[in-house]
Amino acid sequence: MTRSSRGLIASAALALLLLAGCFDPDYGVGGAEGAVCNELPRRCPEGYVCVPVTAEVNKCWRAESAPAATIAVKLDRSTVRYRSSGAKETLVVSVTLGNFAVDKDAVGSHELEPHFGHYHIYLDDPSNFSPSAANYVSGKETTVSLVVDPEQPPFRGAKAGNHTLFVSLANHNHTELVPVARAEAAFAILPPSTP
Repeated sequence: MTRSSRGLIASAALALLLLAGCFDPDYGVGGAEGAVCNELPRRCPEGYVCVPVTAEVNKCWRAESAPAATIAVKLDRSTVRYRSSGAKETLVVSVTLGNFAVDKDAVGSHELEPHFGHYHIYLDDPSNFSPSAANYVSGKETTVSLVVDPEQPPFRGAKAGNHTLFVSLANHNHTELVPVARAEAAFAILPPSTP
């Protein structure tokens, strides 16, 4: 096959995609409508990535100009108390995701999708992100209730006092997203009350 015939075939294929409304090469440059990549497997042409733009719609963006994934975290309160008996307290963690979507069904798979995955919740040290660490909680919903118990992750071994809760976006295989997208929130753990 000659170089000109390969070029002609590639041009014809691109023309078919454009006519079918499946791909807009200018998406992400000037705000033009992009190809929708909602169906599994989420696929975009080479050099493009699938990015969640709303809760229901994913679109292809040029990889080099795709918006970065973001995360924000909010706690339902700033103090919690360890309880030596009775019902344990809970700390409710709410996350807001930008240009990223949680895919509960893919957690643990080895396929990497730059804007899809889940998140990890851990305490006090960003280096605790390691997927081999046993003291994190994997988040798959926008709200997670954590049981405040020094025997359970992510509180395992944490003493009463001031702490920082970190939430980092993770790939399906539990590795940290690159570029890193992390949020944090400060709170305090109070010692058990004395009767």
